[in-house]
Parts: sequence; C-alpha cells; structure tokens
Amino acid sequence: MLENTFGYKNMTKIYQMLLSETAGTEAVKGYGQELYALVYNIIEKGLRSGEFKSSLPPETLSRHFVMAIRGVSYEWCVRYPDLDLK
Repeated sequence: MLENTFGYKNMTKIYQMLLSETAGTEAVKGYGQELYALVYNIIEKGLRSGEFKSSLPPETLSRHFVMAIRGVSYEWCVRYPDLDLK
C-alpha cells in the first residue's frame, strides 16, 4: 500500500513535515489514526484467540508494531530506490 498508493515522494514529504513539526501533522502521528486501530484490532483478536501470547496489553503492542512499520517505511525513504518494500 505504501509503495503503490502513497508512493515514495509522498512518504518523504510526510516525514519532512513530521521532522519539521509542520502544523497539521497530528493526524499522521496521533494514536487515534486508522493504522493504530487496524493493528490494535488484529492484535486483540490474536490475543483473545490464543494465537498471540504477550504480557503486554494490546495498546502497547499496537504502538510498538506501528513504530516498527514507521521504521521500515522511513528506511525505505532513506534508501530509495535500492530498498524494495516487498
């Protein structure tokens, strides 16, 4: 989705805005965003079903996973075009 929908140029602009603390970035960095909800729901379902096991609550796990996703997407922007997200 990042590669085909948002694209490298848009992701680079988003990271530039976040790093310069441009107004209007709360929607991207806030915990209420859709990505957190999606990851949270997956983790919560996995914990309830016993597929995942963790002593950490789903809120903490979802924040950690989103952090990892951001790290990979940032690395993609830094190493583009040599790093393929796939």
